[in-house]
Amino acid sequence: MKPLDLLQEHPEFFRALPQPEFIHLDKGKFIIIDGNGSSGTSEMSARVKALYPVAARIRQHYRELGHDFVVPSLESEWWSSSRKPINKIPKEERKWRLMIRMPDFVSQGAVEVAKKQVIVHDKITAAMYVRLESEHEHDVVQMLHIGPWSREGETIKEMRRFIKKKHYVIDGPHHEVYLSDPHTTDPSRLRTILRQGVVA
Repeated sequence: MKPLDLLQEHPEFFRALPQPEFIHLDKGKFIIIDGNGSSGTSEMSARVKALYPVAARIRQHYRELGHDFVVPSLESEWWSSSRKPINKIPKEERKWRLMIRMPDFVSQGAVEVAKKQVIVHDKITAAMYVRLESEHEHDVVQMLHIGPWSREGETIKEMRRFIKKKHYVIDGPHHEVYLSDPHTTDPSRLRTILRQGVVA
């Protein structure tokens, strides 16, 4: 049986236009791990290295049950106690959440088993911090950012102008979906969906 590909089943989660747009997203399920500070830290690297093996173990479990699926792109959310745009928040004040979307059939029990396997067999203790969580349906303004992450501020400003023009109210953290592999893609060609929850 062909593996379930969430990108094909729910393309709305993994596509965006190169200009701001308002869309409604249905609820979803994620495995998540949290952290603090800027990107590229040793903490974030360790948490990424914990999240992917858990996702792989979950997939292995369901593949053996005849419900194989493709592990989709890494996502993240960023916020702080202030209401500033993410590009205006000092790096040391940032809080983040790394996320990988899961099929609806993934259970809490399967996640707990996968975590134990990663801790015991892969010797990655940070896997203990991974959890399964559902995200409610919500409205967002989003835009496709093409280029290095260091220049996301320009895209965020354009999204903020759109939000102000449409009289939306910002609601929730800044969200990113990484469509490109930074290890194999030139920074100028990186494709990242930037999302901001809003109340219309």
